[in-house]
Amino acid sequence: PKPEPPKPVPPKVVPPKVEKKPVEKKAETKPVEKKAEKKPEKKKDDFDSLLSAVNQLEKKVEKPGKGKQADAASAEEEATPQPQAARPTNQGGRISNTLTMSEIDSIRYHVEQRWNYNQGGRGVEGMSVDVQVTINPDGSVARAKALRDPAFAGDAVYKALADSAERAVMRASPLPVPRDKFDMFADGFTLRFAPTGINFN
Repeated sequence: PKPEPPKPVPPKVVPPKVEKKPVEKKAETKPVEKKAEKKPEKKKDDFDSLLSAVNQLEKKVEKPGKGKQADAASAEEEATPQPQAARPTNQGGRISNTLTMSEIDSIRYHVEQRWNYNQGGRGVEGMSVDVQVTINPDGSVARAKALRDPAFAGDAVYKALADSAERAVMRASPLPVPRDKFDMFADGFTLRFAPTGINFN
């Protein structure tokens, strides 16, 4: 038999080349920085209300010299007793510095008229005795006590002088003390008796 002719080889089909497109790099996205959150500003209304409240409080405070009465906000302060104006009192000073000459002379003369002592006593001209006096609001004498000097403790003339001074004050009761100035005498006062006269000590 005759050999069979070779079978035709089918042509190779070459697939078309596909051009690869370069891969585009995506732009790197940077992390977005968060801005610091701003604190909400105070509303203007809040400030206005605060300012008006302060103004109202200032108006409520009673200023000296104005006869306005404090309202309910200051009622508690008014309830607290306020110190009154200082009244003239004898705080260790000389009462004679706050009395007029006529007032001093009136009291001295009133007591001197009731004072009798031994003017011829030995050494009496160099002696003096202080008498502490306490009076009542009506001027009556509540107490008269001679502050005897220990240096003359054994001197009979000095003892007689001190006793006579106490008696003179008691006899002069009530004293002509100005009623509007009684507060100066309320804590007591001292009269000095000497042959030269009587004075406030």
